[in-house]
Amino acid sequence: MNLRAPSPEGGGAPNPDGGEPSRRDDEEITDLPPLNYTGEIRSALEDLVGGVDWTQTGYEGARLCDIACRALGGENVSEAILAWLRDVLPAKRGNPRPPARDLDGTRSATNKAKRRAEYARAQELFRRDPKAFAARIFSGNSQDASRPKGSPEFVRFWRRIFEGESPERDEHIGMAAGAHEEEGRRGLWSPISVEEVARTRVRRGTASGPDGIAVVDWNNVPPAIAALLFNIFMWIGQVPDSLSETRTVFLQKTDEPQTPADYRPISIGSVVVRHFHRLLASRLVAIPDLLSDFQRAFLSGVDGIADNLSVLDTILTEARRKCRSLHLASLDVSKAFDTVSHMAIVEACEGAGLPRPFVEYVRSLYGSATTLLELGRRSVRINVKRGVRQGDPLSPLLFNLVLDRALKRLLTDVGFRLGTSCITALAFADDVILCGTTSWGLQRNLEIFEEELRRSGLSLNPGKSKCVSLVASGREKKVKLVMTPTFRASGSWLSQVDGTTFWKYLGLQFRGCGMAGCGSDDVAECLERLTRAPLKPQQRMHLLRVFLLPRFYHVWTFGRLNAGILRRLDIRVRNAIRTWLRLPHDVPVGYFHAPTNAGGLGIPQLSRFIPLLRLKRFERLAHSSVESVRECARTDTAVAKVRWCRERLADVVDRVADGTQSLREFWTRELYRSMDGRALRESVRETPSTQWLRCCTRVIPARDWLNYISVHINALPSRVRTSRGRRDGVDVTCRGGCLTAETPAHCIQVCHRTHGGRVLRHDAIAKALSVHLTQRGWSVRREVSYQTVVGVRRPDIVASRGREIAVVDVQVVAPNPSLDSAHRKKVAKYRDEAQLATCLVRGASVQPRRRAEEETQVRFASATISWRGVWSSESARSLRELGLTDRELAQYSTYALRGSWMNWVRFGASTSIRMGRGRP
Repeated sequence: MNLRAPSPEGGGAPNPDGGEPSRRDDEEITDLPPLNYTGEIRSALEDLVGGVDWTQTGYEGARLCDIACRALGGENVSEAILAWLRDVLPAKRGNPRPPARDLDGTRSATNKAKRRAEYARAQELFRRDPKAFAARIFSGNSQDASRPKGSPEFVRFWRRIFEGESPERDEHIGMAAGAHEEEGRRGLWSPISVEEVARTRVRRGTASGPDGIAVVDWNNVPPAIAALLFNIFMWIGQVPDSLSETRTVFLQKTDEPQTPADYRPISIGSVVVRHFHRLLASRLVAIPDLLSDFQRAFLSGVDGIADNLSVLDTILTEARRKCRSLHLASLDVSKAFDTVSHMAIVEACEGAGLPRPFVEYVRSLYGSATTLLELGRRSVRINVKRGVRQGDPLSPLLFNLVLDRALKRLLTDVGFRLGTSCITALAFADDVILCGTTSWGLQRNLEIFEEELRRSGLSLNPGKSKCVSLVASGREKKVKLVMTPTFRASGSWLSQVDGTTFWKYLGLQFRGCGMAGCGSDDVAECLERLTRAPLKPQQRMHLLRVFLLPRFYHVWTFGRLNAGILRRLDIRVRNAIRTWLRLPHDVPVGYFHAPTNAGGLGIPQLSRFIPLLRLKRFERLAHSSVESVRECARTDTAVAKVRWCRERLADVVDRVADGTQSLREFWTRELYRSMDGRALRESVRETPSTQWLRCCTRVIPARDWLNYISVHINALPSRVRTSRGRRDGVDVTCRGGCLTAETPAHCIQVCHRTHGGRVLRHDAIAKALSVHLTQRGWSVRREVSYQTVVGVRRPDIVASRGREIAVVDVQVVAPNPSLDSAHRKKVAKYRDEAQLATCLVRGASVQPRRRAEEETQVRFASATISWRGVWSSESARSLRELGLTDRELAQYSTYALRGSWMNWVRFGASTSIRMGRGRP
């Protein structure tokens, strides 16, 4: 497909005479005057070409500007665009990485060697893709089945899916057959501005397309250049064939895929085209009344999952409690995104009144679509004759337009009445439920819906579809669950749900005619799998915090549960963490739930966090644009759910909007109120104090990380710590003979046994600080003695750079009364000695003495860290002024923690007793 000037159907190319765009003789004149899209885009291109200094933009902007001028002149610029992209954004994507080998064939390997190999393989998988690795662990799949085998049967299956011919349409609903552009749709194909490009970028971390252009490289392109390129696409009405091609990867849909149908194809297009489509999708989703109220997926500002699940739960509850008949059909559309007709997509765009140039663009995009099926190290190119491009920003909206045509044809007077609204269907993309108060009404809508699906190349899967029938019995004043097959689709009877049958909708399990309850068994199983996985403890914490708990948030937010279940879940999670981190039972609960920037582990307390999530989702229902959803929010069931959530949060959260921050502040206060967490109260002021808590890479060895945790939360088995609650008659004095209580602070910071370790810890931080200052251009001298009237002053570091002199002293202290006061005291020790400043200037300057004293600036700083790794905020600020970074400050924090742990080990290993103070 060559890029060319737009045809008259695509918006109209300028006439040679310079008049208005030409029009077909048989084209119907609509109510609205035709919009000159070509004129607007030409003006925008001319403004961009003449309004930007393209020699200063980089990325060969002048060359792209010339391509735009040639496109305006009617030239074919397809190859020129591709050549420009190849030159300014070279491909970085290499051959697909081969799958890692399993260990099944290593018969001669010892068990120890197998464990080492398994650990190394797990570390590599975690480094490459933590999300995929987490899914593999929690699913219980021990084999790497994320890549298909690429067998001939696999290729034949998907070739038949993609290249299958769609059924011919019985009728053609085109622009000339009554559809017309509506006023609110015309902005969809208006010129793209530089500001619009700057606001909309491709999401980082996504893969590159067949052209190999990386997301990070494309996002670095100036918005003016991207806007110019996108307006060229709009002027011409299509993109080059090489850019429209996709590569298709296959993700497993089940834990252990057995057939090709157990994989989901994901089409990955060029980053350039995805950005262009992201802009168009943001415009398309903002069009008001584009879809019917039945469809709630992928709409701007709409919580479609909460809407549909709440309405479904409400009508089931209302039917049971008020003894009303209700019939539901939960429908499964067979491979909906893979088999939808391309002609149906184009006709749906026309029927929605979208601009003609956009419709023609979609027609050209799908008219000659090709994709590369990636099967391990090889790939197969096939033509795509049906299906949307899964993974493309436009695809969900285009599919919704197709499905919405079937939803709009349903009979609306047979639905279930909820207040003043009538609920006929609930749809979230291809997850559709049809509702009716009579079996005849539901059967009729099933036939209508299935017929329209057939016209669009889609079909229902009777084997996976479920029906629920509640029939009211006025005499017995209750409803009966009908278990006899009642409804037909695709020539087969649909399965009827009985009282024990489980069925799912939008990821939530229903049992019979109600929502199923949530238990804790699934969480316990995932925690056990995570415990058995060959991972470091900090990696387990990362997977728990980022993947395991969020995996269940959806079910806990909308499913049936109570406060007892949430309490049991919290206990299970904390017990697992104690096992992984080897923590004693009396570690304060606030340490688990306080945010990491405050010194905690950052694990949410489910007993309060889940009610907060529920409250946020449920309170939005009352403000929905759909009447049935607002009616749902006014029912007794919804009011009771909101009241339950507020009762759980009454002592913590005042305003729902500030709920998350209120929970963080609550657990931060709880941590700082505890005996073990009091010394961490200054952590929240400085990020470097707690960066190591979220470190899940190889930077910190697993054993060291566990030791840091023990020091950080004061979980060291000193005599005072181990005798808590049973101290009567127990000797808690220091085993080194010191006549004081044996606390971790005393053992590490005061006891004579650990004096040498304190010196080594201090020197390690001072040495690293000297190296980093030298790298910043400072000339560093260590431990130089200066004679003053009050005695010898020997600062750890004296650094000079130009006319600046910096005096830095290192100290690892206890936070009493505060770390900032210790910093100020240390700085005052040198700053208040006037004679010291004179000695420093004389020793560092080669200029005449008086001139040097007048021009040289002397500053005083300290590296003040607590023995538990917490920074003084004033100290950290003074070091940043010298050029040190947060990363280096975080490194010093781990040095302090490592030195404190080594001191604790040294204390336990030493047998020395202070002379004259030991026990007899």
